[in-house]
Amino acid sequence: MAEATGQELQRRIADEFGRQGWDYDLTVGRGLVEQVQLDGRVDPDRLAQIVSSTFLEKNSATRDAVAAAIRSAIGGLTLRVENPTVTTLVVNGNNYSLNLGAGASVSGNVNMGGTQIVVAESAAKADVLDGVAALIRAGLIGDVNGDAARALADAVGARNDIQMSDVEEVAIEVVKADKPSESRVRTLLASLATQSVSGALGLGLASGLGQALPLIAHFL
Repeated sequence: MAEATGQELQRRIADEFGRQGWDYDLTVGRGLVEQVQLDGRVDPDRLAQIVSSTFLEKNSATRDAVAAAIRSAIGGLTLRVENPTVTTLVVNGNNYSLNLGAGASVSGNVNMGGTQIVVAESAAKADVLDGVAALIRAGLIGDVNGDAARALADAVGARNDIQMSDVEEVAIEVVKADKPSESRVRTLLASLATQSVSGALGLGLASGLGQALPLIAHFL
């Protein structure tokens, strides 16, 4: 049986729902894929049962029609489970492990223990911004490391070559590249606020992620 990533499954569902003339909602596709992951298989009839009555009424659709559309879009596929990528962010000698999610990557020093991004006074600007990208990618899958974020904020604040605009640009580029759901971006924004991430890093992340939110509707 052919495999597909969660993103591919959502794209196929969005395309098929569009062919049916239905308004696709990101939360609908995400919920369907999460159910596939829980069930371990694609069961169109079962999946149609979790689609909200609001969606059905809005699109004048029946559950049988939704089941048929799901079967056409992803029937015969299984969800590919990918192993996460772990990167160590080293800020002024302190190590922080970041789970970046399956398939994610950032540049850094590669050794037998994995990838390391070293942020110190002598680090190049690009290395520090790689650390920012890694922090964002970890946060987008729910791994918000508050200690790492605050340490990185201090490191960024101590430099005169990294401005809020640099952090904004990194945040926008990560969202464009990784195509996360809106809920994940909003959850990360809320988490950063509660973690008291301040300075150019905190302001840049809040602004950049906020600017990236309108782009999400075009991903699927």
